[in-house]
Amino acid sequence: MATIKDVAAETGLTVSTVSRVLNNRGYISDKTRKKVYDAMNKLNYTPNEVAR
Repeated sequence: MATIKDVAAETGLTVSTVSRVLNNRGYISDKTRKKVYDAMNKLNYTPNEVAR
């Protein structure tokens, strides 16, 4: 199972940027948002509800 760190490594972004996309916080460009969601689909990443 992929982690948020795996998604960050796949996209070349920081973990905090990926977290901002997932939590819909702050300004994130559409290009970055698409990059993160594409990586999430590729890695079969789903956020851990227990960790939230």
